[in-house]
Amino acid sequence: MRTLLFIIFMMSVSTGYGQKTDCDLKFEILKKVFKDYEIKHYEDQKVFETKVWGKHAVIAFENCYVIQFNEGITALAFNIYLSEDPKQYQYMIEEGIYNMMDVDDTNLFQGGDERLIQVIFYDRKNNKFLGKAKGFPIDKLTWIPEGMGDMTTLNIIKSFSKSDASKNTCVLSIEECPDCLGGLNYVFKFHKGEILTSKGTDECYDSVYERNNSLIMKIIKNCYENQYEGEPAQIKEELLFK
Repeated sequence: MRTLLFIIFMMSVSTGYGQKTDCDLKFEILKKVFKDYEIKHYEDQKVFETKVWGKHAVIAFENCYVIQFNEGITALAFNIYLSEDPKQYQYMIEEGIYNMMDVDDTNLFQGGDERLIQVIFYDRKNNKFLGKAKGFPIDKLTWIPEGMGDMTTLNIIKSFSKSDASKNTCVLSIEECPDCLGGLNYVFKFHKGEILTSKGTDECYDSVYERNNSLIMKIIKNCYENQYEGEPAQIKEELLFK
């Protein structure tokens, strides 16, 4: 079970965005956003350590979710691990803790504090922090998966991808459990100096398109039947923002 959860976790958090160039770019931007930081290595993992909300914070470079738009506009999505004890993340990595069931095997790792999912925008052309998405970071997340099998709670970044629907637009998808259909989906658009942010849609995301200067999300209503029983998709539309 431990090995299976590890495989699920690693496949989910590294979909298409673990390239060295993305990690290097993420590093350069984080150095400009956070004044005080330190780069460390635990096992084969490179991490960025700083302070967030008055607590020790770790941002893992292993999860490089970076999107580059035109004119130097760049979006980043990443996890922040908070803890009163600076060594908790180190213990978790070095002792191979991937599920709450494993915590009984150690006297060092205590489960960490809380994990955040953050989305920020940065203007590399003018070296300017543009801000974070409205309602972000998502907080009160656990550091590692909880539960077993279909009942496992993940809440991890599944993908962070550019959308062709409109200029400077991207989609964040969060996987909530191993076999969950849909997940939690957010759409962002940088427009006239503002980061437009949709509410999180916990349904089966299909696509996004622009109509009459508004962004619309297509959602599959009969997600289970479409996925497992081959029924034609029943699409509904949800207005994101104008």
